[in-house]
Amino acid sequence: MNPEKSKVIHVGNRLIEYNRYDIIVLVAAICFVMFFSLFSLYRLSVFDPQFDTVIFNQAFYSTIHYGGLLSNSLEGGSHFGVHFSPILFTILPIYYFFPAPATLFILKSILITLGVIPVYFCAREYLGSKNACIIVLIYFLYPCVQGAAYCDFYESSFFPVFIGLTLWAYLTKRNTLMLACGCLCLLIKEDASLLILMLGLVGLYLNRLKTLKENRNFIFLILLSLIVLFSFLLVIKPAFSTTNLEAANQFLDQYKNIPENLSDHNSDRVYYLLQLFGPLLFIPFAASLVLVIALPSFFEILLSPNPEYFYVGQHYSALIIPVIFMSFIIGIKSIYSNKSNKHLIPQKNLLILILGFSLISTLLWSPVIPPLQYAIHGGHVPTWQHSPVLHQAISLIPEDVSVASPMNILPFLTNHREIYMDYNVSADVILLDAKLPEYADDFQKNIALIKNQYQQVLNTDGVSLYVTKNNPQLVEIMGKRCERVFVPN
Repeated sequence: MNPEKSKVIHVGNRLIEYNRYDIIVLVAAICFVMFFSLFSLYRLSVFDPQFDTVIFNQAFYSTIHYGGLLSNSLEGGSHFGVHFSPILFTILPIYYFFPAPATLFILKSILITLGVIPVYFCAREYLGSKNACIIVLIYFLYPCVQGAAYCDFYESSFFPVFIGLTLWAYLTKRNTLMLACGCLCLLIKEDASLLILMLGLVGLYLNRLKTLKENRNFIFLILLSLIVLFSFLLVIKPAFSTTNLEAANQFLDQYKNIPENLSDHNSDRVYYLLQLFGPLLFIPFAASLVLVIALPSFFEILLSPNPEYFYVGQHYSALIIPVIFMSFIIGIKSIYSNKSNKHLIPQKNLLILILGFSLISTLLWSPVIPPLQYAIHGGHVPTWQHSPVLHQAISLIPEDVSVASPMNILPFLTNHREIYMDYNVSADVILLDAKLPEYADDFQKNIALIKNQYQQVLNTDGVSLYVTKNNPQLVEIMGKRCERVFVPN
């Protein structure tokens, strides 16, 4: 019996073929989505989300309810003043019906998982279904893929699937699909313009003997990439200028002072490259004409003065993961197409060996392992038990007032127009929690000012609510609400 023999199912008037390997891939993808969705929701339940969770939650909420164009307090204006990401509007209909941080965490897990589709399609065409199935498992064990699924929601979550589809179409000569998917990549983030530009240049170089008409899709990608990049830098970004200049200028930080950037964290850069290519036994380098497509993106990551750029637990690797895996697939094909390598171990055995290395790499480098061990040993139990009190306090704050609170609590306060992650005298209400002190340093430094300028209306189980004395009516309203819900200490 041929294990790759296809079966068919009827969907309406259409026949859809599938084989046992398609089923294995589907089951693996569902398991990956469920694990990282549940793990992300667990992080949310213990107040572990980070800076960008606040940005995107408030950006979506303000767009739907206040008419702001992805406006948020932490960036000090529209998100378009920091990144060109019109793809985010596709999230709005879902967020409208489910307006919560949990929605974005689940969507992020789904999007990262969908990145396996082009990897599987490409591997199946070049290496067969059986080997493609092994490569899918390698993809899910890859530390950078797990890092992208573990961290918070970002527009970068769209990169693996859309860049992957673009590259798959490019490698399999589906030029119209390549152009369409390439255009979608340009709507995700301005960073993609450099990668798509490089794709167009490489394609144009490899097809330089063909006519302009035959190369028109590569020419379109080059032109569109340049139009998007310069339109964002010269028109869109200035038009949506934000008050947070540090966030607005981070895209150019890599190139402002390269010698200074490279004066520190170089061991981390080398370690990051080992984590990228070590699990795949450096085979992507065997397909250098594919890997070179990500060269500008590698520079963007490795030249950054911020070490989080070259950390597998962050989202920045999502831009280059598809290129690395497509290079890996073509590299495997290239190695075994060379007749001088006929004494190599069978292709399947090599992939199983790499699968073993991937499992070891996961145990060594996956950012999921330390917090998972911490959770298994009950590290977050007190926080989890305490969270109902904190959520009750959050529910007492009127939606039309501004709030200051530590960053890990702010995702639950993004229904307010103005929020602050540090002490700010402009805040109407300050919410603090003594049992979650990790992000509250600035508030502790200014606690004397807070007690002088604000009236404390709640102090229970470590949760404190302060209301500005400049608004006696709000002090009265909040005080009565707290008395109705909480028994005073």
